[in-house]
Amino acid sequence: MKDFEAVWTAIVSKLQPGDEIKNWGSARGYTGGTFKIEQVHNSWIGVFGGSMTEPRDVSKGDFGKVYAIWDKYVAGNYPRSKMTNLSQNTTYILSIFRQVLGT
Repeated sequence: MKDFEAVWTAIVSKLQPGDEIKNWGSARGYTGGTFKIEQVHNSWIGVFGGSMTEPRDVSKGDFGKVYAIWDKYVAGNYPRSKMTNLSQNTTYILSIFRQVLGT
């Protein structure tokens, strides 16, 4: 598992405003939905799509919490249902990890 700071650096360097990200989860793969990257900041990523009425900022801290269990999740050893305790933004975080990390 990479150091989270290295992963965060990869995220902020690879994502650009306007990028379209496919919704992804380990159980179903790509779900057909998408969202757009609105802003990329050192402390958060702004996202917009689906049924949102305004953009949402997803904090670096939320990304870090989900990254701590990422390997377990991808291996099928951490249920998605438990992730709401970590962040309300797991759809965006998981999909961005899949896009940037490719695993």
